[in-house]
Amino acid sequence: MYVFVLMIRRPPRSTLFPYTTLFRSETQIKHVGDFVEQDVSAIILIPCDAKAIGPAIRRANATEIPVFTVDIRCTAADAKVVSHVTTDNLLGGKQAAQAMIEALGIQGGEVAILDFKTAEACRLRTRGFFIEIANYNSRRNGGEIKVVAHLDGGGMKHTGMRAAQEAVRAHPDLRGIFAINDPSALGASSALITAGLTEKVSIIGFDGRSEARRVGKEGRSRWSP
Repeated sequence: MYVFVLMIRRPPRSTLFPYTTLFRSETQIKHVGDFVEQDVSAIILIPCDAKAIGPAIRRANATEIPVFTVDIRCTAADAKVVSHVTTDNLLGGKQAAQAMIEALGIQGGEVAILDFKTAEACRLRTRGFFIEIANYNSRRNGGEIKVVAHLDGGGMKHTGMRAAQEAVRAHPDLRGIFAINDPSALGASSALITAGLTEKVSIIGFDGRSEARRVGKEGRSRWSP
């Protein structure tokens, strides 16, 4: 989940221009300000920080540039958003847990979560995962799934790799990793490959990006995006 800003130029040069901010709120705020100065016709964004983006959106509001948000809702007072488009992240987290249950089988085992707690969407995914795992465990008499590590994966590949390395070092019996987005999952995959654990530890990703699907098909790790 790379946080982005997308601006749409006014006719007769109607063009879409995507800008990736890599979770840097200050960069995103600057992009929005630049777009206001350019008098674009619309701005679409995934807020890096649901509250901090407020003043930038209000600046767009003042010039009557419509703003649309995706996945993460702006929570700042008086910041007006035309429409918000979101994934059912709670349900997605439950579905990720179901995939983990299937991957681990009846013996269950220890799992780690690579989270990104500053993003509401990721918190909802993790919450859904915990709910579904708890429901599953309540019906079991043995073979439960235990979350032994809940780490900040940073939402990016290199930070996800470091978090996964920490998890497998601290928990040698680890059997699964739930990563809240595909960059984190790809980082976890790299960590497992380096540690020689691709046949032992399953990865459940989230988003289903083409790169993540390719890793799964190539068999470089046990993968269920």
